[in-house]
Amino acid sequence: MASTVVEHQVTVSDVRSSNDDEHDTANTLWHQLDWERLLISGPSSIALLGKLINVGLVNHITFEQGSKPNEPLNNLDFRAGIVKLRNELIGAFSASHIIMDKLSKKCQTLLRTTHDTIKLLSEHEMENMSLKEHSFRITELLPNFLDEMAESVKECDKYVTECIAGFTIPVNTIVNLKVLEKAENGVDRTLDAIPQGPALSAEDPINSSDPTFSKELNKPDVDPAGIDPQNFQWEEFRKVLGQAIKQLVRLSEFFAYIQATVTELLKPTIDGLTKRAGTQLEHVKQVPFDLYAKKTFAKDCTHISRIAVVLCQIGTTYRALYNSQIVKGMNLLSNLPILSGGDQVAATNSSGKALEQWSLEAQDEMRTVLAKSSQDFKTKLGAWEERLKTLKIISSPLPTDMTEVVAEVPQRQKRQLPRLAD
Repeated sequence: MASTVVEHQVTVSDVRSSNDDEHDTANTLWHQLDWERLLISGPSSIALLGKLINVGLVNHITFEQGSKPNEPLNNLDFRAGIVKLRNELIGAFSASHIIMDKLSKKCQTLLRTTHDTIKLLSEHEMENMSLKEHSFRITELLPNFLDEMAESVKECDKYVTECIAGFTIPVNTIVNLKVLEKAENGVDRTLDAIPQGPALSAEDPINSSDPTFSKELNKPDVDPAGIDPQNFQWEEFRKVLGQAIKQLVRLSEFFAYIQATVTELLKPTIDGLTKRAGTQLEHVKQVPFDLYAKKTFAKDCTHISRIAVVLCQIGTTYRALYNSQIVKGMNLLSNLPILSGGDQVAATNSSGKALEQWSLEAQDEMRTVLAKSSQDFKTKLGAWEERLKTLKIISSPLPTDMTEVVAEVPQRQKRQLPRLAD
């Protein structure tokens, strides 16, 4: 089967550190993250998949034993595709819960490392060390701290990449899902549920009336007699598929923004810090670490630490939202009957309605959880700022003759996170 790749063009705003508004780095990142992608698309994608099962499996699709002995079930491939899709979505959410927990813990490690680095740079003033003694101590410990920071960022990038990949899998399954239709003239043919072509984007939702929704005539491998072409709700089925793929892409975009925070803000700052530190370390015997170098390094570390505070809280918030509502929706989805006929039809309809009702209620509950988490974020960020003030090299003003040194910090181009159509 062909596959598609969902491309994420998500970037972060200009949150470059400055002397006056460094603390706004964290606030900007937190508020720019479009939580609506998660609050709406999370429950919606689960409910839509339940509706897909309703439309695709209850309405005139049967999986009865064939008339001949040992004949396979009709439309088994289609049914297997629906089951596969359901399992993939449940798997993506389950994995994301574990991965975001790892992200939060890794960022806590990054916070400790940045704090220890700033403390190291402050020792000259706090411990009354000689400049030479302090320089050699920095030479001994700073490379290890920088390696730990780089490793933490590498792990964070890997974690978020796994989340994005997890939600891309069911998207590809939808794209490749083929259903069997019995034409009025008796010719068997396959109908692509989703058109092939360019990578699908959340900004280009599926439109079943688009001429690209072509019907490709092929001889199927299985007997499509289990589908009643006169009664099966093809348009409704395609519509639900389109809605599902849009919500899944929006979910992937939520994680793509987090990944952009790591790759566009954290990594460049640490790379620049490592490069300047390497140059300084090469000449430390001739030119000990002066106040300028220490303070610029410390400024970069505070910038890194504030981003780490945000990522820690994002991971914590995601887990809270997951435990609050997402896990309930996954339980409803996993218990949804996937066989039609007799009592199963009524059971599936009942379960589908319960799932749809849950999705509406879940969004309100998740907003309540998010509001509390936002307040917790403010408290934690404030506590971190107070902790930084105890380090003299941070609380003291930056000398005016450091302008050229500060200017070496890479400028970050301002780019806004694209808004998706409702």
